[in-house]
Amino acid sequence: MRPALLAVVLCALSACSSFERIRTIDVLTPVSTSCVPPGLPEAPEYVDNDVALIAAPDLAERYRLLVVGRDQRTVRLDELETVVDLCRKDES
Repeated sequence: MRPALLAVVLCALSACSSFERIRTIDVLTPVSTSCVPPGLPEAPEYVDNDVALIAAPDLAERYRLLVVGRDQRTVRLDELETVVDLCRKDES
């Protein structure tokens, strides 16, 4: 009985010495963030869509729709260019 008890105690004590030391390491990694501002509106519904152009009664109305649609796209492009410029500045 004594040798068995001694074996158990020795095994238990030897297990204590085999624990590895645990270290915590902080790893700093860049977190990607969106550079698109939350106030940027969604793309508008342009007036020169296919349905409107087909439904236009004459060529003059189609031309007017195309001109207004181009103006809408120009305004939207200006908004997007501003956002892209700000994103590029943030990256540098």
